[in-house]
Amino acid sequence: MSSSETKYYTSWNFNLIDGHRGAHGKSSAGRFIRSLSYLENRFDPREGSPKIGDVMYSDLSYGSAGAYDSSKTAVGVVTWVSEDGRSAKIMNLKDLSFSSHDQTGNFNPDKPYDGTVGTTSWSTVDTGNTDITNITDYDYQQLPVAAQSGGKITVSNTNLTTNKDKIYLANKTASYHEILSQYDSLIKDSSYKGINLLREQDLTVTFNEDRSAQLSVQGKDASAKALGLVTMNWETQNDVAQSLSEIAAALNQIRQMSSELGNYYSIVTTRENFTQNLINVLTEGADKLTLADMNEESANMLALQTRQQLAVNSLSLASQASQSILKLF
Repeated sequence: MSSSETKYYTSWNFNLIDGHRGAHGKSSAGRFIRSLSYLENRFDPREGSPKIGDVMYSDLSYGSAGAYDSSKTAVGVVTWVSEDGRSAKIMNLKDLSFSSHDQTGNFNPDKPYDGTVGTTSWSTVDTGNTDITNITDYDYQQLPVAAQSGGKITVSNTNLTTNKDKIYLANKTASYHEILSQYDSLIKDSSYKGINLLREQDLTVTFNEDRSAQLSVQGKDASAKALGLVTMNWETQNDVAQSLSEIAAALNQIRQMSSELGNYYSIVTTRENFTQNLINVLTEGADKLTLADMNEESANMLALQTRQQLAVNSLSLASQASQSILKLF
């Protein structure tokens, strides 16, 4: 596909003076023909993709301008690369050529410069005159409104038949299987004291000593199969799209499970904080009942010791007085 083709034996010309591109004859003064070519699905990203600014050669190889290969024929400069790296647009270093002016299928993308004429008035594909059905025709006033209304593009269920595609898809399928296997192993190991809430096992939490206050936490089955991840073999585009839909639905289910378990966790945390505060209050009360004030008790003991000493001294003085009286006789 090339943007150089247009009707009435004209081509898209690039005006080096004002920078505009439009349909003009080759003889237009001040205009130089520089066609843009669209190379669709011509590159394999697994083997590398061109970059903007690279030089494109006639054999569809490419390289940086600093590493220019003079042994090859340069045909253009890369101006755009698709996100998947499979397609690219190049500004040609010379005009595209066609096999005829007025026939369809007159352009060979593999040999874009080997044609006999420089312009064409028809599409370069065989279906140039085939009308597109089931699409409403709009005038210039209706077209902007129709374009803003949105739409949907559907890709057919295409089998991936090339060996590279099959090998690539088989590797990705194996990686997907391994991810699901590791995920199921993680769910299996997510247990606490023999209870796994992610394998549909329930947990009962008791909040007081007589077991009258309890909370029953209901478990959920979070395995890959229970989440609906059942498309395991990728052979077509629809298989991959189905897996993507299943993953999106599984994420929504996991978010819902997380929200429910988060509510249970909030309740348990609140009761735990209340119980801990109650324990602290009871401990403080018990300490006040059993622990004495050392300063106060020390003063009481000193007072008792003083009284005891005074009593002993009094008895000693009384005994001495008695003995003195007896000595008089």
